[in-house]
Amino acid sequence: MKEIESGTLGDIRLVQANFCVSILFIHRMSTASLGGGGAIEIGIYPLNLACMVLKEMPEFIAAVGQLSEAGGEYDSTTVKARYLEVVGTTSIFTSSIYPK
Repeated sequence: MKEIESGTLGDIRLVQANFCVSILFIHRMSTASLGGGGAIEIGIYPLNLACMVLKEMPEFIAAVGQLSEAGGEYDSTTVKARYLEVVGTTSIFTSSIYPK
């Protein structure tokens, strides 16, 4: 963060992050009635990173994911977020849970 705050990298207009872990063996991860899914469990971390780097909350978020047979979010979710402060500023990230 020091490098970003110092300005030596210039204006940050794009943040890309991927966070993928093998936690599908935890039952609630693939069960919608238990609130499971990668977007809920780990998707917040790349979004938080983007908000820290860009120093603002997104104006608009679009997400695409895949549901498991049990109804919980499974495999991966891809998110694109748009921000207002600087025109054209975007974050794109994927969160993914998968079997061991």
